[in-house]
Amino acid sequence: MARKSPDPRNVLRGHRKGVKCVCFYRGEGAGAGSEDDVLLFSGDQEGRLKAWDLRRRRASLDRRLYPQDSGFVSLCAVEGEGKLLTQGREGCVKYWDAERLCSSSEGERPLAEFSTGCYNFCRFSASSSADGGDPIAALPSSDASVVEIWDVGLSKRISVLQAPTKEKAVGMCTAVCLKAPAGSGDGTLVWAGYESGDLACFDLRQSAAPLALASFSSNEPLMSIAVDKMGLAGVAASVGSELVQFEASPKSGEGGEPGRLGIRALETFEMKQPGVSEVSIRSDGRIFVAAGWDGRVRVFDYKKRAPLAVLKYHQKNCNAVAFSPGCGLLASASEDSNIALWDIYPTKKKTQAS
Repeated sequence: MARKSPDPRNVLRGHRKGVKCVCFYRGEGAGAGSEDDVLLFSGDQEGRLKAWDLRRRRASLDRRLYPQDSGFVSLCAVEGEGKLLTQGREGCVKYWDAERLCSSSEGERPLAEFSTGCYNFCRFSASSSADGGDPIAALPSSDASVVEIWDVGLSKRISVLQAPTKEKAVGMCTAVCLKAPAGSGDGTLVWAGYESGDLACFDLRQSAAPLALASFSSNEPLMSIAVDKMGLAGVAASVGSELVQFEASPKSGEGGEPGRLGIRALETFEMKQPGVSEVSIRSDGRIFVAAGWDGRVRVFDYKKRAPLAVLKYHQKNCNAVAFSPGCGLLASASEDSNIALWDIYPTKKKTQAS
């Protein structure tokens, strides 16, 4: 049974329009420290970026990075590298030195930028490069059914993933998640969700066809995919009322080639109200959350596959959720222009009661 909602720890107010995306940032070379010692970046529908000092609960940066009629789609911090990636609705991804961006004047330019010509709502996904270079990013192309992989620092497209072939077209790519399985030495996987409700998994070493394809969410378009650190299991959310926790099982390949995968649903959660903007799995793999169109943030036990709580504060759509590096804070951002900060199942407390 879901628990009663607590109150937010803090509410950050300052955006004039809906907040579309949030991410926590721990500076280059920063130690573990307190959860209050990290920054929180947020982007809104007017194209403005704010960086929030959580100790003072004030914005230390307020800059317009995208045109007012475009606005943000997503952003993410590149962990340990002092970099920030931002995505605008006009199809442009920009790569920033986060420290310089926070301390410089309005004239600071991105380190690199590129555009795929895609103007839909699909959030990009980024991952550190396997060779230790600049990160790579995945997002739809001008043909929205096709996913492109880019070397961000070089602003160079390095791979193209065609839509899976089926009797009925899968439609636009509506969600994507780039993940290098932890400690396996395997290639980087790209999880792509489509308008048809299909979920595909590609290996960048053999990108001609997906390793696996499964149909979830009653053929409703997938809106968000989150994959855990092992790279082969996660959560998929759609515009409908179903939230699916899934896993992929490797199948042996031939001739040394990477094997195919079989995807199966582990649990399907039926929500009272349809629509999820974003799902996120905490880095310790204990819990995951879903940002609902009804303004609620739903919290689940990832390992036990069970609902834990419903967080109620926002008055309009909840657009984004993000966990802090130390796992103790959750940020939720909404169309109501507010960002709520929640103390949520801290890892230093007893885990048995969670």
